[in-house]
Amino acid sequence: MPSGIGSPYGFFEADYHRTLFPLRVNRIVIEHGHKEILRLLRTEILARPRKNKLGGSFLPQQRVYAAKSGLNLRRTVKLDPVAEFFLYDLVYANRARFTSRKRGSRIAYGYSFERGVPIPGSDAYAALRGKLGQLRLEYRYFRSLDIATYFNSLYHHDLENWFNGRGQKRWSAAFGKFLREINSGRSVDCLPQGLYPAKVIGSHFLDDLVDESKRLRCARMVRFMDDIYLFDNSERVLTEDYQTVQKLLGEKALSVNTEKSRSGYAATATTLHEEIDHVKVRLLQKRRKAVLASGDEEEEEKIAESLTDEERDYLLNLVRQQSLEEDDAELALSLMRESAHKLEGSLIAIFEQHPSLAKAVYRVLAHIKDKTEMAKAFLALLRGDAFLTEFQLFWLGMIVEGYLLDTRVAGDLLIALYKHAEATPVSRAKILEIAENRFGMRDLRMDHLRSGQSDWLAWAAAVGSRTVNKAQRNHVLKYFKNASMMNRLISDCVRALP
Repeated sequence: MPSGIGSPYGFFEADYHRTLFPLRVNRIVIEHGHKEILRLLRTEILARPRKNKLGGSFLPQQRVYAAKSGLNLRRTVKLDPVAEFFLYDLVYANRARFTSRKRGSRIAYGYSFERGVPIPGSDAYAALRGKLGQLRLEYRYFRSLDIATYFNSLYHHDLENWFNGRGQKRWSAAFGKFLREINSGRSVDCLPQGLYPAKVIGSHFLDDLVDESKRLRCARMVRFMDDIYLFDNSERVLTEDYQTVQKLLGEKALSVNTEKSRSGYAATATTLHEEIDHVKVRLLQKRRKAVLASGDEEEEEKIAESLTDEERDYLLNLVRQQSLEEDDAELALSLMRESAHKLEGSLIAIFEQHPSLAKAVYRVLAHIKDKTEMAKAFLALLRGDAFLTEFQLFWLGMIVEGYLLDTRVAGDLLIALYKHAEATPVSRAKILEIAENRFGMRDLRMDHLRSGQSDWLAWAAAVGSRTVNKAQRNHVLKYFKNASMMNRLISDCVRALP
């Protein structure tokens, strides 16, 4: 993240491109209306209700599903602009309490602030890897474990009480209200995923639960979010600690992912997985840097330029295989952006077969010169019988907006995405927020603006109208704003645009 974020808005802006569903609605409204959002939060949503007047509320949020490895899904919510900015404001205001944690034999890396600035994931992960390498030499035995479905298992009362217990009493009631109301009163699965401030909360919650526990006896413990590593010269101590960690987690209804738990001699910890050739080892190391540098264009360019001819040929041979493994596809996409034209023949297959790589394909397409053939291939994919996930449809909308609007089939792509059998409110909102007035898009947006709706489709339609003639746009938005507080906020932001 950039070093000079300076404000809750700067914090949001620095994290925007790293999120799972970066809708332009949120960016435009928060950019132009963050001061009004803060006023709404403090005078309406979070204000104490007075006699004969109800306090305001956060809106229930839209459930979305991001893609994980294989056909697995990551269940979370897409926050509206007010709820999303509240989360960034909450964590930024309390950043002094979310500093890096290095307490003697217990170290937690990542998702913290240092001198008021979020620590970049690449820096934290590099520090973690260095520490693990050092500890493997210092201690004889290790154990590593991962918490199963961590974010989806967190209980909102536990989070609110923890927040209050850390001396953040002024914010804890607001935080509890946020968790309760965005999830329509459901007590678990309440913390949104894919946002840096949520990761800060998730990581620091484990500080008090695990890191600070005096019941653990191991010589050293290192943690990165929900990945925990234990080291000691006594195998018995680690066995007992492994049991203890499970009991500590169990107090909050959390459990260990047994498939990801490992133990053994620390010196051989780096060879837990099957052996791979030396070229792939080098590529995996570079890929790790590329993934962690995501969003840092200068760093990504340096990594791509560092590839040798041998490494490029290796990657090309991988993607040309008939049965391409997801890990190999991710390896190629993350490292070959500057040589993307060599991947062109494989991109559609990668996009279709590996949903979790949809965002990676989007980023590679910036380096493909001939967009016409790609547009035709994506249209054929949409019109075929392939099953596409919400995550794929959303990122294909991003692809069309970013790279394919000047192609001859742009209109067909937009309509096919909007009408797709698997389209969801958020994937359709992605299409409506695109500032495109051809292909019947303007009329489609008007249907939502004039319907009296207050939902993602209406909000996206309002933002998508930003390039319509100002007088015509503002006339419709003047009535659109009457439907709700959110409509008013979005209308005011869009109407103020030149």
